[in-house]
Amino acid sequence: MNEKPQLLDFRFGEGVYQAINQTVPEKAISFDESYIRQLYAKNNIRIQDPVRYGSWCGRTSFLSSQDIIIGVKKES
Repeated sequence: MNEKPQLLDFRFGEGVYQAINQTVPEKAISFDESYIRQLYAKNNIRIQDPVRYGSWCGRTSFLSSQDIIIGVKKES
């Protein structure tokens, strides 16, 4: 059952990441999806679709508060 979405304000950071807290960035960090896709591809990891987007930004349909990406290592 979906709960009320929790909105997170990612305002600190630069480049491919943003955080909600400048002094304790590990509280919540977001990464640009295109960066994650490039990183997975570079490391020979296939993304198993679908990507499950979370409620952190106010979505009304979600599985979790966080985005979930499942990666599968490609065989060499």
